[in-house]
Amino acid sequence: DAVADRDDRREVVDLDGDVAVELRALGPDDPPLPAFLASEPNNAAAASDDPNSAVKMTWQLWRAGDDEEAARDGWPDADTRDAAGTLLGHLASPSAFAELRTRQQLGYVADASVEARHGVTHFYCALQSPRLGPRQLEARILDWLALFRAELAALDDDDVADRARGLADRIAQRPASLAAVVSRDWYEIASRRRRFSHSATRVATLRNRTTKAHLLKVIDDLILHPRRLLRVRVYKPSAPRDDHPRADDPPRVLRSLQEVADFKAAAARWPPPVRWD
Repeated sequence: DAVADRDDRREVVDLDGDVAVELRALGPDDPPLPAFLASEPNNAAAASDDPNSAVKMTWQLWRAGDDEEAARDGWPDADTRDAAGTLLGHLASPSAFAELRTRQQLGYVADASVEARHGVTHFYCALQSPRLGPRQLEARILDWLALFRAELAALDDDDVADRARGLADRIAQRPASLAAVVSRDWYEIASRRRRFSHSATRVATLRNRTTKAHLLKVIDDLILHPRRLLRVRVYKPSAPRDDHPRADDPPRVLRSLQEVADFKAAAARWPPPVRWD
């Protein structure tokens, strides 16, 4: 998790490059870790013969709603850029599932999407498999990204417009419960951004301004040629420990809680969420 606490605020660490965190699943003979929340017990340790490894690759994209940053990166405004990211995540999810789980049958978990946390938008792909190790899974994700880019390029403008309007219609649906309203607007409350027009703005942008060129700009500029990438590699319990640097590793590999803590303490932070009030 690239989130750090500072002065009672939740801030997102600016990865500023390519970083990997390597973990090994707890086996039955490993000492338990302390619980993060008193109300939630630790998950049970994995069986020593559990074959599953996993990886999550997270690309930090941009500060949501930041018009100045968007303009520097060649966008007309942040709303256009943010809507393109929303549609990209919507299209990535079924593509990743179809390729990585259904066709390649790598494992039960295969997911991709775009999310925003504490004012920072990111794209991620997560993959779990009993067949391949984390580095091999990373290679499969990168191969899928190239395939996904080709899928986007093959769409015509009318098809993209239809998909954008369909997503806009889903976002515009009246929430069915108070819980749905809270879920939709909680980020605005928790971040103190309080831009409660965000859904209506996203709907209007998707319906009127989102194009194929916008989708390709996001994937080409920030995902296929990443500025900020976090790789979390989870090895199965029986995987041998290998702390030796490898030629194909990113510039920084973190293998202990202390290394992660030191990295967070030294790293720059993203600016706080954009506020409109």
